[in-house]
Amino acid sequence: MASTPALLLLVLLMLFANETTAETNHTHLIPIGSTISPTGKNTSWSSRSGLFAFGFYPHGNSYAVGIWLLTQPKHTIVWTYHPYSPSMSSNSTLRLTKEDGLLLLQENEDPEFLIPLYFLHQAKVEVASASMLDSGNFVLYDKNFSMLWSSFGDPSDTILGGQNLTGGMGLVSSVSQSDHSSGHFLLSRQLDEHLAACRVNSTCEPEDAYWAKNTYFEGYGYLQLSLSIEGSLCLKDYSSGSELECLASSKNLTDKSKNATFIYRATLDEDGDFRLYAHQFEGNTSSGVQTLWKAVEGDKCQVPLCGLNSYCFIKSDKVMCQCYPGFIPIKSGGNDTRFLDCEQNHSKDNCESIEDPTMMYNMTSLKDIYWGGSPYLVVPIEMETCKKSCRKDCDCRAVLYKSGICEKYKLPLLYGRSSKDASMTAFVKMPSGIVLSPTSNQTALSPTKPCVFVDDKRSLIMILSLTLGWISFFGLVFVLYIFIIYRHQVHSWVYKCYAAGQLNKLVADDEGEDVDWKILERMVKLGLWCVQDKPSLRPTMKDVILMLEGLKDIPVPPSPAFFVE
Repeated sequence: MASTPALLLLVLLMLFANETTAETNHTHLIPIGSTISPTGKNTSWSSRSGLFAFGFYPHGNSYAVGIWLLTQPKHTIVWTYHPYSPSMSSNSTLRLTKEDGLLLLQENEDPEFLIPLYFLHQAKVEVASASMLDSGNFVLYDKNFSMLWSSFGDPSDTILGGQNLTGGMGLVSSVSQSDHSSGHFLLSRQLDEHLAACRVNSTCEPEDAYWAKNTYFEGYGYLQLSLSIEGSLCLKDYSSGSELECLASSKNLTDKSKNATFIYRATLDEDGDFRLYAHQFEGNTSSGVQTLWKAVEGDKCQVPLCGLNSYCFIKSDKVMCQCYPGFIPIKSGGNDTRFLDCEQNHSKDNCESIEDPTMMYNMTSLKDIYWGGSPYLVVPIEMETCKKSCRKDCDCRAVLYKSGICEKYKLPLLYGRSSKDASMTAFVKMPSGIVLSPTSNQTALSPTKPCVFVDDKRSLIMILSLTLGWISFFGLVFVLYIFIIYRHQVHSWVYKCYAAGQLNKLVADDEGEDVDWKILERMVKLGLWCVQDKPSLRPTMKDVILMLEGLKDIPVPPSPAFFVE
């Protein structure tokens, strides 16, 4: 007599011989009207082998609906319903109906369609039964046992043996091994012909992807990612089933007992790595799990584990995140600093209104640190010119300098990580009052503290030069005072009428009846801003257009710099 594992393997092979029909033996079907609940007698529907189950499982202080593999010491979740908000109350009930498929019923709430089967009503098709298959696929059938819906067609963070990841599908990592809400990473096929892994909410373009695989082969077109029941993770032609390139297989198994059954899964894990696992069963008992392959090899900081304005480094083989100098954590993550988001530890300055912004900032040097994302300006200039350019540019908050090329970045800084590329230097702009560890010489970077230095002598020389320059400037201003005083009298000719609410004095008596006073007031206010002596106080052309169209408020203009009665 054949062993139980051999029979199970035979059943799995039969299941995937034809995905559009049910098993030959339909005795393990879930009939219409069946219900399960988190705390009732029936909390799940199991597969024939007992290795998989569909139903409610604990999720924090509440419950979630999903599919799990019965492993030890705890079950392995392989599919979660509505991972963006999976939590449900203890009084929830799932009911299988012929008109609406699976209905989720919760106290004092409208019924929720667990599975989107709105097309059933249009096609006048009804659900006849459901089944939890031994492949880990939960399916709904019509009366002819044609498959109407399957969990394999709507994956969350995992694909199982016999499952394909086709165009339009994607995997989203979980928050953690215990929290199967949607996490920080996404794996999907992009329009540029690549299967790419990236941070959620990013564009997943090449500059955002931390792992990618070409999915286009000449003569075959676009390929799908497929995991066979034998454990081969390959790019496969959709129409012919031909395997063009395999990423991993069960050949990497270190312990492959002849009497064991293996269940394979490929999961986008919480840390962003895409891994292939093999679960071994002796009879119906889980006896272990092996990692056969992972997408990201080497430096763990390749995965963008750190959030906004922070960078990744490795300490004692553990991934750590730290804010850049001049930034502080937005919220504390306890001992786990992954996904750390940081913000500036000073209030936003009004750089645009300062005549010489370079006086406000120092450039902090970071050795062996760089970040990703796209710079808003790339120019070939000297390093000192690059630093000075950033200091006087109100949009610039940091620069990367390498081989004579200056890359300027706005906030937030993305995908920061430590690097051994000594030819690249990073500079972060900080207000002059928050200089860290001032020294005239550069110090080596420790694993937890970035190297920071500011050349005090150079700053002192610059300050003295600017001071002498200002003295000369004020002398010139005094000489020019008589020349421009008449122009400012006119400027004051207009401001006094505006401030006193007597704009009618600016209009001839015979034209007053045809004037729209609100428009005139708007034009006068804008005109007073446009003739300000300091160029930094004058609005940009973009703002002028918005103000003229009434799409942006015009603030009260300041009084003339030289007020003459």
